[in-house]
Amino acid sequence: MFSNNNRISTRQVFRLFVFDFIGMSTLVLPAKLAGTSGCDGVFAIVAGGLFASLYLWYLAWIMNGMDNDLIAYVRQSLPRWGALVMLCFFAAYCILEASYGAYIFADVMKKGLVGGESYTLLLLLILAVAAYAIQSGIESRARVYESLFWVLFVPLFLLLWIAASDVNTVYLHSFFTTPVSEVAGGGLLVFEYLMPMFLVLFFPAYVKKDAQKKMVAAVYRALWVAVLVFIVFDLILLGSFGERAMAKMRYPALTLMSNIHLRGSFLKRLDAFLLAIWFFTLFAFINVFLFYAKQLIAAIGGEFTGHGNAERQGDGLKMQKEKNAKVWSTIIAFLLVFVVAEGFCYGSFAEWFEGYMTYVAIPLLILLPLIIVVWGKYRKTGNRSLQ
Repeated sequence: MFSNNNRISTRQVFRLFVFDFIGMSTLVLPAKLAGTSGCDGVFAIVAGGLFASLYLWYLAWIMNGMDNDLIAYVRQSLPRWGALVMLCFFAAYCILEASYGAYIFADVMKKGLVGGESYTLLLLLILAVAAYAIQSGIESRARVYESLFWVLFVPLFLLLWIAASDVNTVYLHSFFTTPVSEVAGGGLLVFEYLMPMFLVLFFPAYVKKDAQKKMVAAVYRALWVAVLVFIVFDLILLGSFGERAMAKMRYPALTLMSNIHLRGSFLKRLDAFLLAIWFFTLFAFINVFLFYAKQLIAAIGGEFTGHGNAERQGDGLKMQKEKNAKVWSTIIAFLLVFVVAEGFCYGSFAEWFEGYMTYVAIPLLILLPLIIVVWGKYRKTGNRSLQ
C-alpha cells in the first residue's frame, strides 16, 4: 500500500528533475548550440553544467535560510504588497515555462504524428490532460514518473548506442575553433534550459526537513546526468549531420531517431515509438510548471482576499474555500498557459521568450530569493527587538 501524505522520496526527486531537465532540452538545445558554438558546443554544455551547479549551491544556501517552502516563506516574511509582487513574478515565470513546453509538445506532435490536426486542438487536449493530472498532487505524479523512468530511458540509451555506430567522425574535427566568448554564451544558453532547478525551493513542502540535504544531492545527480545526456546527444548529432546542417534543423534529435531502422522491421513506425519518449518527458515538464503556477495563483488570491480570514472560521468552511481556490486557480492557470502557448505559434514570440529568459527571468531568479531571505531575516530581527 502506498501512503498518501503529500511527501516524496529523494529518489523520486532525482527522477522528477531528470525528466524536467532532459525533455525539452534534448529537442531544442542541440540545434541552437550548433548555430552558436559548433562542435565546441560540448564545452558549452560543460560550462552550463558548472554554472548550474553554482546556482544550485546558491539555492541550497537560500533554502537553509528559509523556514518553509518558497510560497509559505514569502507570505509569512514579506508585507502583503511585497508578497504579491514576488508571487506574481514567480507565477508569470511558471506560466511562461509551461506555455513554452506546451508549444513545443503540440508542435512536435503536429510535425511528427498528426500533421493534419489543428495546433489549437492539440494544445487544448495536452493542457486539459495536464490540468487533470495536477489535481492528484505531487505524490501521485512522482510515483508515475518513478515507474516510467527505466521504461523510457533504457530504450532511449539503446537507440543512441545504435545511432552512434553511424557517426561520421569527419564532422567532429573542428573543435577549439569557436571564440571563448561564444562558448560562454552557449554555456549560458545551457544554463537557461537547466533553470527548472529553481523549483527546488518549492520542494521543502514535500520533503522531510531532515532529508533536505539528500534532496539537494539528488538534484545535483540529476543535473549531471542531464549534462552527460546532452553531451552524448550533441556528439552523436554532430557526427550524424554536421554543425551546419544541424543548425538549420528544428528538432535534430527527432530527425536522427526517424532515421534509425531496426533489423526485421518489426516496428514499422519506430519514429512514433521514439516520439512517445519525448511526449512523457515534455508532459512532465508542462505538468510541474502548471502545478506550481496553480499553487502560486492560489497564493496570490489568498493575499488579495486576506489569507488569515479562512483560518479563523470553521473547519468545514475552511476546507470548502480551499477546494474552491484549488479549482479556480487550476482554471486560471490553464487559461493563461493556453493563451500564451497559442501566442508562441505566431510571430516572433518564441524569440521574445528567449530574450525574457536571458535578460529578465534569470537575473531575477538569482536576485529575488536573496532579497526574500534578507527581508525575512531583517523582519524577524525587528520583531525580536520590539518584544
